[in-house]
Amino acid sequence: MRLLTRKPTGTALIPVDDVVDNLPFVVRRDHRIVAAFAREEPAIEWAELRSFNDESRFTIHTVNRIVAAYQFGQLQ
Repeated sequence: MRLLTRKPTGTALIPVDDVVDNLPFVVRRDHRIVAAFAREEPAIEWAELRSFNDESRFTIHTVNRIVAAYQFGQLQ
């Protein structure tokens, strides 16, 4: 097996304003951002499904409010 090691040639950084405009629904697992969505329904479904087998709390945020929070598949 051969490992390829090379330095990145570009940057993968995206301006925060662009992300917030295009993906306004952010899902956090405890205090870490784990996903972002353009629409509310997929964000809620994703967080609810991930929370079934996890002790963590999944919270869906927008810039101005908390949309929902799930733990063990239940709305908190």
